[in-house]
Amino acid sequence: MNDIKDIFTESDELGTEYFISSENGGYNLNGRPFLEDTATSRISTLSELFTEWYLFDFSHEKDIQTFLNEEQIDDVFTESEFIDLMCGDAFIDDNLIQFVAMKTPFRLTLNKLHAMNQSVSNTNNSAYIIYGKSNIKDKLCKLFQLKKTNHKRHHTPDPEHRRKIKHEYYLRNKEYIQKLKHEHYLKNQERIKQRSKEYYAANKDRVKAHFAATKEHRKKIIHEIYMRNHEFYKARNKAYREAHREEQNQYSKEYYIAHREEQKQYQKEYYAKSQKNKAIAKNICAAYLFLLKLKKENKAEYLKLYKKYHDPLHNMFKTCIALQNNDIQLCPFCNENCTQKPEQCCNQKILSIPNAIIEIQSLANTLKQR
Repeated sequence: MNDIKDIFTESDELGTEYFISSENGGYNLNGRPFLEDTATSRISTLSELFTEWYLFDFSHEKDIQTFLNEEQIDDVFTESEFIDLMCGDAFIDDNLIQFVAMKTPFRLTLNKLHAMNQSVSNTNNSAYIIYGKSNIKDKLCKLFQLKKTNHKRHHTPDPEHRRKIKHEYYLRNKEYIQKLKHEHYLKNQERIKQRSKEYYAANKDRVKAHFAATKEHRKKIIHEIYMRNHEFYKARNKAYREAHREEQNQYSKEYYIAHREEQKQYQKEYYAKSQKNKAIAKNICAAYLFLLKLKKENKAEYLKLYKKYHDPLHNMFKTCIALQNNDIQLCPFCNENCTQKPEQCCNQKILSIPNAIIEIQSLANTLKQR
């Protein structure tokens, strides 16, 4: 009976008849592998399907007619018809294929059932077709309603639980799902782009509102992903630049020509802001004074941290509350009671330099005395 329990466990838990196949026997949508020795895995022909169906419940002795009565299909198949199906001497019409797919305890796709059914007519010239009786459509409707009711009964209304289940399934099958998505995109690239374009045109205001409302959240997520995979993105960007150097140079040249006045205005504003920030930093930021001293006395060491024309103040203003408020009392190096710690507001590159904290503290003491 172990095989029987395994079949129910593998198929009924999610309530669907669609599965993902693999070399090891396949996975259901919960990501759980089929056992290779289940009845489902042994079925490859129509005759095997009906034989396994008959042998499925061996808890008691029975003959064909008893089986038909117990399964309530004695008005669908006669005893001789069912025997012929087990022997491969008969096949069924489309209505009966649908009925068998819903009635049997095995999870077989309709495509597989159609293929097995067609194989009988192709390989056995003496095989005959069994047509569904007049009541087959009513029986199909009852089966459908029964499965729908069972699905609702076992379906959880908790959206958080469903999200958790889906996420766990995705993590178990991440590479396979990404591969499928990529293959689908390559096959339907133009259609997907056109559909996205049409959707944006029809919902322009809605899309803009959504992006505006989630701007900070998206920036945070993107930054976290970038920091976790910093080396990967750095190597990938470098490889792309080397492979497309001429194209990028041409694009930069054309963009500058097309936006020359805007670029000049931006550079002018950026320079003015930069000079203002430098004036503020020289009066209250010991870390910036330390960088200036390092650049003057040990330029080679400085260039290991920053490129020649890079402005470190641009990023320092993003994290340092003292610089943002032009208030030296908010600097942890100048105020022991400051709520921020040096590692929270100061650039990590600066703190990584040997003896940097000692020298910055010394410069901070000098600033406090002014």
